[in-house]
Amino acid sequence: MKYNFFKSHNFMNRELSWLSFNDRIIKLVKDPSQPLLERANFLSITQNNLDEWYEVRVASLIHDIQSGSNEEDPSGLTAAEQLKVVRKAVKSQLKEQYKVYTKSLLPDLNKYDINIVNYVDLNNKQLIDIKKQVIKIYKQGLIDISIIKKDEGWPKLASKTINIIATTSIDNTFGNIQISENAPQLLRVTSSNLFVRTVDAIRENAQLLFKKLEVVEKAFEYRIIRDAYMPDLPVNSSDVIADEKNLLASRSFAEIIHLSINKNTPNFLKNKLSELLYVNPNNIFKVQGPLDFSFVSELKVSLLKNKKIDVSSLQYVPREPHHFKELENKNIFDNIEKHDYLLHHPYDSFDPVVNFFQAAANDKKVSEIWLSLYRASKKSPIIDALKLAAKKGKKVNALIEIKARFDEENNLKIVNELRSAGVNVSTSFADYKVHSKMAMVVRNEKKYVHLSTGNYNEKSAHFYTDFGIFTSNIDITNDISNIFNYVITQKNQPKTLKQIQMAPTMIRPRLTKEIKRLTDLAQAGSTPEIWIKVNSLSDKKLIDELYIASNSGVHIHLLVRGIATAKVDSNRLGKNIQIHSIVGRLLEHSRIYLFKEDNQHFNVYISSADVMPRNYDRRVELLIPVLNKDNKQKLYDLFNKMWHDRAQTFAKKKSGKYIKRSVKDPKVLPIQEALLIEAEQKQGGE
Repeated sequence: MKYNFFKSHNFMNRELSWLSFNDRIIKLVKDPSQPLLERANFLSITQNNLDEWYEVRVASLIHDIQSGSNEEDPSGLTAAEQLKVVRKAVKSQLKEQYKVYTKSLLPDLNKYDINIVNYVDLNNKQLIDIKKQVIKIYKQGLIDISIIKKDEGWPKLASKTINIIATTSIDNTFGNIQISENAPQLLRVTSSNLFVRTVDAIRENAQLLFKKLEVVEKAFEYRIIRDAYMPDLPVNSSDVIADEKNLLASRSFAEIIHLSINKNTPNFLKNKLSELLYVNPNNIFKVQGPLDFSFVSELKVSLLKNKKIDVSSLQYVPREPHHFKELENKNIFDNIEKHDYLLHHPYDSFDPVVNFFQAAANDKKVSEIWLSLYRASKKSPIIDALKLAAKKGKKVNALIEIKARFDEENNLKIVNELRSAGVNVSTSFADYKVHSKMAMVVRNEKKYVHLSTGNYNEKSAHFYTDFGIFTSNIDITNDISNIFNYVITQKNQPKTLKQIQMAPTMIRPRLTKEIKRLTDLAQAGSTPEIWIKVNSLSDKKLIDELYIASNSGVHIHLLVRGIATAKVDSNRLGKNIQIHSIVGRLLEHSRIYLFKEDNQHFNVYISSADVMPRNYDRRVELLIPVLNKDNKQKLYDLFNKMWHDRAQTFAKKKSGKYIKRSVKDPKVLPIQEALLIEAEQKQGGE
């Protein structure tokens, strides 16, 4: 993308930084070192990322503009200025999506005789087959047909669904087809590797579907995105669940903030859609090619069903994780009592985490189970274990964060499920989220805890990297007990804790203290280092502290997957700051904060918190010290390996752009693949 990343010389705009992250994923689509079907999946991911970002972040900018705000962000841009530059950047990114799809992905798929073609390019036999599939989709209720006459309201449209508007021979009468999100996005010609986009097939068969209309003249697809921004609830909210349900209900008919149409859509139809859907013309994007690239992710599923073609070489090699066998049986608590365990998922299996709850539910010596949950799978074995424990008469307390974005409905369902099973369920604070990931089991009056950087979701644990610690350390377990009492009752917020630091009151001061301590050491002539691995880095106050430390001689290594608004390689700011980003097979979700005095002395923390104002100031988060010497060294060595990776790492430059690091030896494996192989080769146990 061609735009100036920095208006202010101190900080990059957060939204442009995010778009830069999505650019890095787009680069993977044309990366020949990635398996072909995985490249297709990366294109789908860029679409999903862009949709969610637009629903929340762009929506937030629009809200700020509508409220009359002229406040500048750390990069020096007002909301109106940000929206202007963001629209320009989005147009550039949409063009790049289309370019890599047509110039890179499609030609490479064709080499393997995997073809996504236009409906009009099919022969008669193939057309008959696809037409039958369109009719089947219609009969399954996955296509919603509407005929709109003059002055009639437009049908209710779901966000992120593909629609087709049809002009007719009847004056001021239009047809609309809404394709359900549950409909397949690709139709496969029987017994072949020939695919047609569903919307393409439905559009070309519009006349068949509009039986009540004499003539359908032309049909064009369009796609909308609605505002999904969810404001904080009032502090004095008396019923958090009811208020959250009302917000969720309003999201389904919220303002349309993005309308995409094909370039060949006539201007009169563009204007008509703008009028009928109440869309600001500035929020209409004319694009070339597909309006939604998430369809390419269906290729892998469809091809795997076809036994006639071997696609194993076109996807990542499945890897078996390392198993801590001593944590996967009923003796898990006895083993945790012996020493702490540090797990790195998905390289280490998530099975011990599930077993932690299942063993607790079945162990007669266990009297209490406590859990703070942010996200979970739809059919979670952990939720089943809590229900079983309650049924067996154990005291089960669960804090369910119902405001977890886009998981609100699932979490509300979990609340009802657990309460029906006899679990004592609390929902979180009205004005901020409980984002900490913690669990505690009380067995024979002794406490055992599991603390994590990621969610209690066994599904996402297969492709999200996260750390988890099992411990029975008395200081940590007592800290967690105090934190649970606080979040469950929403009373008696701890002012101090012995080992754990908790946002919103403790994490920022602790990190600032660590940075200043190393800054003082550097000013005294030492060469200390700061190593931070997070998803996002945008907190102005902490970045300012890092700038000061950097200019004092502290060497700072920032491994940031997504947003990173700090500047690097500057004589005035960040001259000792480097920022790398690893994108690839696994989503880097783990967080490490490491403060190194020298090779023998360093403090290490894992955390649920990114370097963002919301994490430090408006959420309950945990900063967890790693006390075991071997585990501290393990994390430092791991960070070193990841930092020196060249095969899947991008480095941020002074301009704000990211450049893929060069690889001298093509046989060198990407760090994630190397770690997966290393884990697979380990034997069970430690």
